[in-house]
Parts: sequence; structure tokens; C-alpha cells
Amino acid sequence: MSAQTINIFLERLPEYEGTFYHKDIKGIETAPLGIVIGNRDNQNIAKNLGITLDKNISLSNAEKIARVRAEKDFEELSKSLGNNFKQLKPEFQAVVLDAKYNAGIFPKLAQNLNNFQTSPTPDNRTAVIKESRRVVGGKPVRGLDNRAFKVLFDSGIVSSLDDVKPILTLANTTDRMPTAKQARGDTLE
Repeated sequence: MSAQTINIFLERLPEYEGTFYHKDIKGIETAPLGIVIGNRDNQNIAKNLGITLDKNISLSNAEKIARVRAEKDFEELSKSLGNNFKQLKPEFQAVVLDAKYNAGIFPKLAQNLNNFQTSPTPDNRTAVIKESRRVVGGKPVRGLDNRAFKVLFDSGIVSSLDDVKPILTLANTTDRMPTAKQARGDTLE
């Protein structure tokens, strides 16, 4: 298991999922860090940790559950996706882990990330963006398009909202700006 991947994922989770109880876009009761309260696996993790998973859970206890859940998801992805997942650098593994945690397994996402990692062409990046889109009831949702953009930006796959806009058409967040180096197109030598 890659502790680095787990840590990258967990560092980003408070922003992506929030740090308080809420009902998600489907009306599902969700604890801090996006932990679905009614999910049997989450309840079992909480029970094994001696934690009560309900709407009053503390952020500290939610973090413990999220870590165990992320570790389990990482192991599941390693088994189900094999080398397409294992060969990714940690930042890209965190993209796949986030998709699994948030919406399920996206087999083509890991494969497309591998292609992009090996050959970072515009076509390979477009394939990653397409596979990153999450929908509800078969339809895109602004919040999920924004999340996909943030995950891709934070992992270094895209550098601006313009990169994803043709595909993640509802993305409109303005809280990710390219660094000065990215804006100038500088490269490290």
C-alpha cells in the first residue's frame, strides 16, 4: 500500500467532501469527509474502531474512518485494476482513489492515466478528463464537474479550467489558478 497516495488523498478530502454533516446531492446522509452514514462498510469500520457513526460524529473520528476506508479502497483498486493502478505515480493513484471513494471504480480512468503518465499528449489528457466525469442519474452535475476539475488540477493533469471546459461543461469554480510558472509555460530543466 502506498502511504504517500493515502496521505495525498486524505489531505485533499476535507475540501472535496466538507468537514461537517450534510445531505449530499442525492439526499444521502453524509458525515464529515463524505462518509456515508448508512453504508454498511462504513458502519463496520466505525464499529471496529469503537466509534459511533452518526450525524454527530467528530471530525477527528471521521478522519479515522476515512483513513481505514481509503486503505481498503486502495487495496481493492490494487487487486481489481492491477498494474493499471499500481504503476501510477501517487498523485495519479490519488485521482483513481478519489473516484472510487466518491462514486465507484472507473477502470478506464486508471488505464487512461497510465497512458497519460507515459505519454502526456493532449489526446491522452482528454481521455483522462472524459473518464473523470461523474454523473447523477446519467446527468452531469456542476458540483461533480467542479470536483473532477479540482482533483485533476491538484494532481497536475490540468493547469486551468479552460483545459476541462469542453468536457466538464458545468465546471465553474474559480478557486484554482495556475502558478506563475504554469501561466508562462516554463519548464524545469
